[in-house]
Amino acid sequence: MWQNYDVIEFVQQLRSEFFDSFFVAVSFVIDMPLLMLVIAVLYWCVDKKYSVVITISYFIGSILNGLVKIIAQTPRPADTRIAILYGDSTKSTYSFPSGHSQYASSLATAVSVKAYQSKIKHKWVLYTVSVFIALLGGFARLYLGVHFWEDVLAGLAMGIVLMSILIWAIGKIENELWYIAFLVPLY
Repeated sequence: MWQNYDVIEFVQQLRSEFFDSFFVAVSFVIDMPLLMLVIAVLYWCVDKKYSVVITISYFIGSILNGLVKIIAQTPRPADTRIAILYGDSTKSTYSFPSGHSQYASSLATAVSVKAYQSKIKHKWVLYTVSVFIALLGGFARLYLGVHFWEDVLAGLAMGIVLMSILIWAIGKIENELWYIAFLVPLY
């Protein structure tokens, strides 16, 4: 595929011990802990149905992302010009598209749509935080040297599209028990 190292090299000019640790933590948190926290908060405090939509998005997104990775078979960045800062687990997996970017943008889309539908003031704060988290997640993957910029953009786009489709589809379901039917085969 593309395998353009210029963007990774440019981003890694920021390298420092602090940023190395920070972006490893960002990448870890965006993968599962942040998702679980948001799902729990949404479920208990905001909207049970929406938390189910995010859970479904995570499962379907994981499957879809894995299939695209198998089809594209794009190797991870591996060049002496860049540092790979996120362990050995990425060496045995493909690069395109970025799953972390997909999960982050999916979550950002869900939070933004929920904010838009709500009656809260200062919705722009939720929009801004959501977009920032999604972009930070993608930037972290570049900084860590485990994805190309094309992988990140594709992941961001996949997350937005998948979550938008799911929000629309789940919104069409009248009986709340039907959306739980999505979870059983996915689980």
